[in-house]
Amino acid sequence: MAEFIMTIGTEPGLISHYLKFNLHYQMNCVICNSPTKPFLSKNFIQFDLGKIDYVKCVNCGFVISKTHYEMTDAEWENLNQKWVSLYQGSDFNPEDPRWMERLNNQANIIGDIAELGLLPAGDWLDYGAGDGKLADALKQRFNLDFNKYEHSSNRKDYLSDEGLRPGRFSFLLNTSVMEHLRSRAALDGLFDLMSKNGVMGIHTLVMENIPHDTEWFYLLSVHCSFYTNMAMQILFEQKGYTCSIYNVASRLWFWFKQPAEAIKPAIEQANKRNKGEFYHYIFKEGFVDYWK
Repeated sequence: MAEFIMTIGTEPGLISHYLKFNLHYQMNCVICNSPTKPFLSKNFIQFDLGKIDYVKCVNCGFVISKTHYEMTDAEWENLNQKWVSLYQGSDFNPEDPRWMERLNNQANIIGDIAELGLLPAGDWLDYGAGDGKLADALKQRFNLDFNKYEHSSNRKDYLSDEGLRPGRFSFLLNTSVMEHLRSRAALDGLFDLMSKNGVMGIHTLVMENIPHDTEWFYLLSVHCSFYTNMAMQILFEQKGYTCSIYNVASRLWFWFKQPAEAIKPAIEQANKRNKGEFYHYIFKEGFVDYWK
């Protein structure tokens, strides 16, 4: 507890808040179902959010906001609407200044992976598509067709909730989504959309250990789930994946259910092309734990 108090400082009421939190945090990890323990609390001025309590899994190190987890659906929806209003429809996100650069890189890498023949035919989905910039770029540059879904969007060119049928999608792309999923049901719902041998494309932040630091840049008002390499490996195995690749330039993982021997030769050949470091892929049987 002394370490925690040093982290949060002596702001009036925050230590007593922690003591109350410590007694009432009962919650199991949404990844491995192990017990969690209080990790830290942070006071958010943005959106008048107030104090947010985070807990950490004693086994896999996954960190989740207990406060976000306990919000009503209406409270959670209202918070997210306030958040996306900061940047959607523009080319700049004040909380993520490299957003457009990364999106551009992601479009180029997804186009390359498709050209390599690693994405199975069928329906493809950009889940959490925002204002559609990534899916639109993939169509314009590579003539790749993605369904787009954004919760609560009423755009006619987006899928409705009824269109999210389990097992429908052979490639599901989710960028900057998993850090917003606040329950096991939400995680399972996302992965249940995949076809039997579907490929999952993921962009989120993954670390060996989540920093015990209230000033950590990734502790944003709508980020509620923080993944360690171990947590991702456990989830990877739970969902039946066999191997993965990672591209540093785009910060994208691709998870495969096909046997490793069906994917690895294609990646080895791809890395021999004279296309530079940008198009280099890291392969692993399991989750590519690149960020240590």
